[in-house]
Amino acid sequence: MEKVKKSFCRICDTCCGIDIFVKNGVMVNVEGMKEDPLNQGTLSAKVNVGVQIMYSPKHLNFPLKQIGEWWKGKRGRISWDEALKTIPWEFEELKKYGAWALAWDWG
Repeated sequence: MEKVKKSFCRICDTCCGIDIFVKNGVMVNVEGMKEDPLNQGTLSAKVNVGVQIMYSPKHLNFPLKQIGEWWKGKRGRISWDEALKTIPWEFEELKKYGAWALAWDWG
């Protein structure tokens, strides 16, 4: 049995309404939400590949931590418990550099 779940795309900051089609607990399709006044049922090319992105073998499903210097780009898998303990400590460390030491972005 296929179900439709109402949601919003967060790939960019527009946040278009989407209908997610789920069959046996697996996302099988994504369409624009026709009743959303913003996108009126249309989708960007990014969302049209939503199913492939969701189930890609490259999709990150666990936390990673930097190993060594950041410019070398090495990362190692850590447990969720370690990640949740590390994140607050890292934010505390950033405070000493001031408000401009942290940036947030998506899209």
